[in-house]
Amino acid sequence: MFNEKLESLRGVAALMVAFYHSFLIFTVDQNRTIWDTAIYDVTGVNSFLTRMALALFNGSAAVSIFFVLSGYVLGLSLDRKPRNLITYHAFYIKRVFRIYPAYFVSMTLIILSIILFHKYIEFPNTSLWFNWWYTEGISFKYALENYFLLNTDINNVAWTLKVELLISFIFPVIYLLNRWFGFKMNLLFLLGLIILGYAGPVMPTIQYAFTFYIGLMLPSFLKSQHFTTASPFRVNLYFAISLVCLLSGRVFLAKIHGFLPILVEGVASGFLIWILLSTEANTFFNRFLKLDLVRKLGKYSYSFYLYHFIVMYWVAYGLLLMIQPEISAKYPVILSGLIALISIVISYFLAIQSYERVELPMISQGSLVAEKYTAASRRVTGRGLIVLRRLRKKVEGLPLAMALRRSR
Repeated sequence: MFNEKLESLRGVAALMVAFYHSFLIFTVDQNRTIWDTAIYDVTGVNSFLTRMALALFNGSAAVSIFFVLSGYVLGLSLDRKPRNLITYHAFYIKRVFRIYPAYFVSMTLIILSIILFHKYIEFPNTSLWFNWWYTEGISFKYALENYFLLNTDINNVAWTLKVELLISFIFPVIYLLNRWFGFKMNLLFLLGLIILGYAGPVMPTIQYAFTFYIGLMLPSFLKSQHFTTASPFRVNLYFAISLVCLLSGRVFLAKIHGFLPILVEGVASGFLIWILLSTEANTFFNRFLKLDLVRKLGKYSYSFYLYHFIVMYWVAYGLLLMIQPEISAKYPVILSGLIALISIVISYFLAIQSYERVELPMISQGSLVAEKYTAASRRVTGRGLIVLRRLRKKVEGLPLAMALRRSR
């Protein structure tokens, strides 16, 4: 089930989010909301370069990749288990142990850093986005809300974890529907989820639900072996087309309807992952995803994703304390790139520690708890069946016993 290319892709997606956030920090050419400006509306070299960087490192596209991968991997994990309530309860246990412990530890460190060292300053030449964060102190109630994902303001990326957990809650149901439906019914159900995302409430869980279902549908597409016989040139071409669609949808469609970029990014993510899974040809992207550094980044990607935002914030905060406003006004692109590189390196080494000391032990613990729960549930179920069989025998024997009594 493990696929090293998909793990590497997850790392690349986490890196995209890191760069994306780093290029949101500064006001660029007097524009404090550069991310909300179409690339054809920007004026000035710095604005154009920043907008191009935000397109190339499209954080929203990276999120779609995360969700499609989750749908695919979680579906395969359930394929290996019996389809019953015990399996799905064990699934919930593993998901909680997979997501929450590392998140709780990172949240604690973030809160401590803000309480101990932070003083809100609205620096000159910084964007509205950068100045949204940590404007007030962190109360106990506010911290609890963020720990339990009722609020996701303390760590900017936590909203995606909320989506993952909410979808995980209903995932066994949509998994069963996907595996029971034929191909045409799956397409209709996917269309229904897309319509819900377009016309339903503006909530990330609703808008991104279809991406998980695309992941669930990937095994049926893989059976077609569409790309296995294609030449490396054609596979590279298909990959490039899907990548362009993935990265550029938000640039051109965001002003039309907020859901349309999500739709394009979700479909393009599915197509891109389909290509990756279908071919082992000597293509550029296969070689890139097998690089040792990229594979390691994929391995530590979850913790990297959790820590980068706060690391980036503190790197930017420290830099802004040291430099003159004239410098941040003149060189926002260079400073954004510098903040990205420093924060990525620090976050990478933090992620290694988090992975080895928190993630791995808690994943193992989750598997152990799930196994114990499964074994205990089977014992209880087995005893229940024995009791039911005995009761059934007694009930079936009642007419015979009554007949014998009457004959006496």
